[in-house]
Amino acid sequence: MTEFIGTALGDASGPLHSGTGDQYIYFGPSSNGAPRRPPRDAALDELFRLHRRFVFPPRFELARARLSEYRTVLISGPVGSGRSAAARELLYERQQGSGSRFIRLPDRVEEKDGSNRSILHPDDVQQSDLMLLDLTAARPEVLEQAQREMPEFRAAVQAKSAWLTVALPSEGHIRDDLSGLRVLVGRPKALEVLRRHLHAERIHPEKEELSRGELTSFLATAHMREIAQFADLVKQYRDQTTADTGHFTDWLERALAATVRRQSEVREILERSSGAQRALFLSCAMLHGARGQAVQKAAAQLLQAAEEPHVMQPLLSRTTLPQRLADVSAELTAEGRVVFRGLRYDEAVSDCFWDDFPELRPVLRVWTDRLVRDSAAAGERPDALVLRYARQCLRTESPEELSGAAVAWASASGGTPSWLHRSAYLALDTGLRDETHGGHFREKTYDWATGRQPSPGLVRVLVAVCSGAMAVQHPDSALVRLLHLARRETADTAPTAHDALFELAFSEGRLTRRLLDRIDRAWGRQLSPWRRAREIELFWRLAEPERFADPEGRARPLIAEPVVRRQLTAGWRVVLTARPFADCRAKTADWLRAARRWPAARESVLDVLVHACDGRGALLGELYALDWHLPCASGEGQAAKAEVSALVWQKINAAQKVSS
Repeated sequence: MTEFIGTALGDASGPLHSGTGDQYIYFGPSSNGAPRRPPRDAALDELFRLHRRFVFPPRFELARARLSEYRTVLISGPVGSGRSAAARELLYERQQGSGSRFIRLPDRVEEKDGSNRSILHPDDVQQSDLMLLDLTAARPEVLEQAQREMPEFRAAVQAKSAWLTVALPSEGHIRDDLSGLRVLVGRPKALEVLRRHLHAERIHPEKEELSRGELTSFLATAHMREIAQFADLVKQYRDQTTADTGHFTDWLERALAATVRRQSEVREILERSSGAQRALFLSCAMLHGARGQAVQKAAAQLLQAAEEPHVMQPLLSRTTLPQRLADVSAELTAEGRVVFRGLRYDEAVSDCFWDDFPELRPVLRVWTDRLVRDSAAAGERPDALVLRYARQCLRTESPEELSGAAVAWASASGGTPSWLHRSAYLALDTGLRDETHGGHFREKTYDWATGRQPSPGLVRVLVAVCSGAMAVQHPDSALVRLLHLARRETADTAPTAHDALFELAFSEGRLTRRLLDRIDRAWGRQLSPWRRAREIELFWRLAEPERFADPEGRARPLIAEPVVRRQLTAGWRVVLTARPFADCRAKTADWLRAARRWPAARESVLDVLVHACDGRGALLGELYALDWHLPCASGEGQAAKAEVSALVWQKINAAQKVSS
């Protein structure tokens, strides 16, 4: 099976699937106790899903030819043309069985310490890799840096017979030496995009059924994402099929009504409604599916928050709840829950409030926060409310409101904070998945992970989002944040961040190398004794010999790379200086066994151990004695043991001569 690292669109595990149990398992991937799906599997699913729905845009053939000729292509185009999707599809076509990996490269420099770190790392490139650099949301300075580093990186791509596609921003200067690699793709035919999405859901309309003028007008200006959402709406109506609505024309009519006409219908209701009715209208939308009592309470709280004058009628003179709901096109189900008639009606209502009453948004923020906290205090899960609020923040260009709410919920303590922590996770997870504002949430998670000591609740939320959507979409970013959290983890959360960090780092050799590089940089800094001890702990856990000695399908093991070997030697040297050899004996034995097991890594493994001793006779003697007395493990032959022992003797002699 082809190995995929990174993502096309997002983690296939949805944020709403959760189990029950202890306080801190209500959010995050695989919270139901099942093993977390590797990021590469989720990425593979999404890439295949994209392929099934992809429509070739104008000039796609030219992009394909340019990639074939130069092994690199830069995709540009207007907003909504599907640049990123085209870049992914080009790589999907280049799969070569088990020898290919899909890798999403980082689109920014993570550290903010002033160091000029690279975006593109030529050492990352392996044979036949499929590499995506998505710069569609990159800042101008990032685009410029990526172009400066491109020649050296492209040389590695050529040398390893790999493939590189770059999705460019809609605006930005491209250097002359790279302009020949650039292809401007056009907007795919919207009707064909809709047809492909419908076919993927086993819906096969006739040509004339898609020729309605209202549909044509909608498709003329819709972005690719909006077309995908429209197709999903048709599918939902298909799934609700009854004997009277079993035809595509019925599903299409309802989808058009929900997409094209719903806003006008909602505004008509708003125009004729009083303040109290409007409060009930929005409460029905934001708490869609909640019990009637909760909706009535929320409406009263909104009136209070908005300081809306409200005339209190005598209790027995008031209109019944079903009648008041009918006035705003809502109703009570047999279970006593409030719903609208029609799919996504709740979205249309909340959209109108956020769009038509922008001055009301601060009130809605406070109101939503109170609803979430009240639900948490009552032991209820306000998941749907949080997701609806997140949608409004993102679509109205207010990501800072969502991130502010998330950090407040994550930092809650006392009472029943687990539900608030889950709400924080859902808010951040939604923001990170957003194509437009995902960068804002990555920056905020970095600031929280590196700023003042985060609360235990925030640590758990950050670990969850870094292990979920971010690990799939931006694994390098996730690794950086988890490393900072692990460095400062306290007993309140340990070993949450540590475990997540190494699970991600060990998921792919490139990330193992990246973590080693970041730990290696720490040795040259002035560290407090506590921080140095923590860094040693991280290196010691990273230094599992099989991660570096086992080729794992690569042409050569990681330890065969000179930079990796140097960094491992430096780490071992620090450990052997800080700890007595007795504390290092078990790990050293593991490395000696690795030298016996993997002949291709034998010389490199022993070089690391011997050079880390720095010519110190006592350490070299301990190493020699340990190897001599180390028995053969299962599967090890006497020949391999003898060869390793001979090499240890030779390398120790050479090291002592150099030392003397």
